[in-house]
Amino acid sequence: MNRPSPGLLRHLPMLALLVIAALVATVVPATETHARGLEDKAWRKALAQLKAATESGNAASIGEAAKAVARDDSVRAAKALTTVAIASAGSGAHEAVAAAMSTFTEKRARRYVTDGARKYKDRRVRWLMVLALGRSDWEEAPEALAQVLEARDPGLASEAVRGLQKRRNAASVEMLIAFLEEFDAKHPPKLRPAGGDSVHDAVVTALRDLTGEDLEDGVDWRNWWTQHASSFNPQAPGKQTEKPGSGHKLVTRLRERRPDAFRSLEELEKDDILVVTGAFDQVQDVLDVLKLPHTVVPRADFSKTPLNPKQVIIFNCDQETGKLPPVDQARLREFVARGGYVFTSDWELQNVVAPSFEGELTMAGSTEEFKVGIAPAKGAERHPLLRDVFPADPFKAAAFRWQIDAVSFTVRPGKRATVLIHSDELEKRHGSGIVAA
Repeated sequence: MNRPSPGLLRHLPMLALLVIAALVATVVPATETHARGLEDKAWRKALAQLKAATESGNAASIGEAAKAVARDDSVRAAKALTTVAIASAGSGAHEAVAAAMSTFTEKRARRYVTDGARKYKDRRVRWLMVLALGRSDWEEAPEALAQVLEARDPGLASEAVRGLQKRRNAASVEMLIAFLEEFDAKHPPKLRPAGGDSVHDAVVTALRDLTGEDLEDGVDWRNWWTQHASSFNPQAPGKQTEKPGSGHKLVTRLRERRPDAFRSLEELEKDDILVVTGAFDQVQDVLDVLKLPHTVVPRADFSKTPLNPKQVIIFNCDQETGKLPPVDQARLREFVARGGYVFTSDWELQNVVAPSFEGELTMAGSTEEFKVGIAPAKGAERHPLLRDVFPADPFKAAAFRWQIDAVSFTVRPGKRATVLIHSDELEKRHGSGIVAA
């Protein structure tokens, strides 16, 4: 075999660089090349700081390091920041990383973001790019956000709506109304889910915030806009006045993002929600904080409490009383068959659900105390009962944990059961990963 001469070996690194340079020149036209903002030494330093911050897991440190990398104003900076956002998912740093990306001025770096909002398979990357677009002042951002509205991902589309809302200008109002008109034509109210549609509600909420008008469908918004577009002046953003821990923040969010559901809550009467007492959980305390009317029923009085299928019955966990009497099991079956809802927690799987609805859900074992990651079960991502339960933001969802108490039951589903929430960690440790069904 012929060996290269020592002289050639000395020049191989230079030859390799020349070949790479030639390939780059072939792939990227000279008119699109970009002189990066950082010299090599400064770039390496910025990357080292970003790596150290990522390893620390400190969101503030990652945010500061991301700003330094973003000053390179390049595709390589965009790629580095994207990688870091994914690597630090759950730390809360992704919003600061998106803010850093929103400062790009270079054409190709910005195109990396606008294209990524629609084309990446990884939902986390698309979310990151939509956040960056929503924070930017780029002229191409509104159109890119409007294209995301067409996505089949309700959470991502709703975030794109909020990005347009932040711009607070006539162009955003026009885009939102145009989308609403098309949406209403394809999805008339009678064909929408009972709890409403999250994207439709987000658009209506944004338009109300921008205009101060209380309209609902696309036709009404178009008629109003035709008369007022020329003189439009966006109103100041709504101010939040909720007190921490008061429960008002959740109610306000529901009023703003799900107006139809909020109106249903306003119509609730005290007897619409029955809370059956137990030895452990106190769901009634949560309902008190949320200012939702309800009736607390002592467990001993449940047998003589009239049931109406328009009601929701919630059984708090109770270890002491034991199984419901057969007569109440029959009443509960009839209640559900006529359209009523029953929610139970923990040991009520054994005391209420299993005996009343034989074969639907049964106990599979018991657990020790620990925390697990949870997610919507496969196929249940858009189930009405899970709407607004999990963060739409995939980075925040990555940090979502569930407390499993000691001597809790694992669940075995029947053929007709719909699994809503699943935990891979729970399944690995106990054979069943069902958290809610």
